[in-house]
Amino acid sequence: MSEDNTEAGRPVAIPTGRPVVSFLAWTPIEGRSAEIAAALGGEAHVVYDRRLVHRSVVPLRYFLSSFVTLAYLIRRRPRAVIVTNPPLLPGLISWAYCTLHKSPIVLDTHPGGFGAQGDRVSQRLQLAHRWLARRVSASMVTDEHWVKKLAEWGAEALVIHEAPPIWSVGPARAPGKRPVVLFVGTFGGDEPIDVVFDAARSCPELDIWVTGDPRRCPPELLQRVPENVRLTGFLAMPEYASAMQDADLVLTLSTEPTSVMRAAYEAVYVGRPLVLSDSPGLRTLFPYAVAVPNTSEGIARGLRHAIAEHERLRAATEPARDLQQRRWDEQLRALSRQIDPVTSAPARLWVSRPSRARSGGRVASGHETGHGSEPEIEGAGAPTKIRVAGLPISLVDWTIVEAWARNVIDSGQSGTLCTIAPFQAYLAGHDEDYRACLDRAGVVLVDGNGVRLLIAASGRPAAPRLTGRELVERVFDGTLFSAAAVAVVGGTPQAHERLAKAKPDWYLIGGSFAARPLDEDARVVAQQLDEHDANVVLVALGSPKMELWSDALARYHAAVYCSIGGAVDTVVGVRQPPPDVVTRFGLEFAWRAAQNPALLPRLARGFSAMPRLLMTARGERGHQRPVG
Repeated sequence: MSEDNTEAGRPVAIPTGRPVVSFLAWTPIEGRSAEIAAALGGEAHVVYDRRLVHRSVVPLRYFLSSFVTLAYLIRRRPRAVIVTNPPLLPGLISWAYCTLHKSPIVLDTHPGGFGAQGDRVSQRLQLAHRWLARRVSASMVTDEHWVKKLAEWGAEALVIHEAPPIWSVGPARAPGKRPVVLFVGTFGGDEPIDVVFDAARSCPELDIWVTGDPRRCPPELLQRVPENVRLTGFLAMPEYASAMQDADLVLTLSTEPTSVMRAAYEAVYVGRPLVLSDSPGLRTLFPYAVAVPNTSEGIARGLRHAIAEHERLRAATEPARDLQQRRWDEQLRALSRQIDPVTSAPARLWVSRPSRARSGGRVASGHETGHGSEPEIEGAGAPTKIRVAGLPISLVDWTIVEAWARNVIDSGQSGTLCTIAPFQAYLAGHDEDYRACLDRAGVVLVDGNGVRLLIAASGRPAAPRLTGRELVERVFDGTLFSAAAVAVVGGTPQAHERLAKAKPDWYLIGGSFAARPLDEDARVVAQQLDEHDANVVLVALGSPKMELWSDALARYHAAVYCSIGGAVDTVVGVRQPPPDVVTRFGLEFAWRAAQNPALLPRLARGFSAMPRLLMTARGERGHQRPVG
């Protein structure tokens, strides 16, 4: 979600009535805001004084921009607001306005807003960012990494990339004697401009045009610009479109692995062969592009390869554009739901209803109860649960799990299986929707030693530990649910790629999933599951998202839904599994945190809940009884 290179200016196409949505941006670049606002039927308002760019006068620019932004909001009174982050200040101003007017607000948060891409200011403001993210309707981010980050904060996020540009150019032509490479950038902290200059020296047969304000370029690099490099300066929209028209290749690079460069989307939309940084996320989004490492040798090699294969790359621009357009259409629908005042608030997923057979698209789920009664905790043929420190727990082995699943499938009903560790125990005390999912689950497996400790503190015999990873391993090797038609909902693109090869008969559903599934979204996914007759569904999302999605899907498609988190990544080798000694001592949590430090806040929350839960469990000694 990098910046584009169209000119900032006055608000675009302001109508006389209140706008449906206003996209506010404090940036010299208005293309993204104008195009997304237009797609939503709204307007863009860009506030940036290019005379105040030196670091010493940035506070003055922010001070003046605050008044301009506030005046705009008061004058135009938009019904919803999307606001770019960073900087965070316009988001805070917009939140105050939207809170007062009870309007939806969405943060357009670039990786820099999390302190990535060398943004030190935003890095220092993460506490304020977290506070705001939890109070807005949602945040637009570049990929699932930031979706998970915001979910850990208790905030909703959705992946939104780029709308089609509001300008156009002619079709690409065969390169001339001196091919032109357009390197689109802003001299940002994540752009390896020094490496681009070195690659240019290695390719004297190419002309490389570099966009962006040279005042942001390190002075030492300006002193040694290669002869075949032309610094275009900041390009206003007509000039940028002209440069794109003349380009034989578009080059865009970032050292930030979660960045999705706007220029890459623009190149695909206007049919230009694309060369970009090699990362798993970018390979998935731009399968027709030439991916290169961020090294001078790799970039030079990639540029020469792209020129040599230019005819093939030109032929691939049409399917690349079609793929991108379909992705944007899906993202636009998700964003529209967030800025619509009627649907922006997450709905409660379950209410008490009479149990009934499949009718009108709904499935008789084993955990739906009679109207007005307390929800029962047992699903179709569910094993008896106990309750420890208020948490429902199934004391089962894999044979019992297999029998329960078979009973659910044979009955034509739905059942959900959850796993519980200290973090889920924490969630149960802080998230009512998650707690309801846990109570309705047919089986709740003990997945953490912290939960086993609670069981021991309550005076019960030691409980077996059945992890989500072991469940996926058993399904994968056919020792569990061997005759099932398996589907996977969620998971990383890398895991899907490996699963498609190892398990071609499994049905895989990827993409972005809202933190709180809307009814219509659940219907769409359930319809896909129904078309493929899936009866065991592995939901590979994080908590509490996976439990909420399992619970919602169970309403519309009869199957066994297993919430297994990131276990698929480990089983197929995307993530390294813990060594035996780590598993033996029950230290998988430390292993996962070492591989992914973003999990540390979740672990901290889980640990913070343990003292209270242990005291509660100890007070239950001698008073245990089954749930039911």
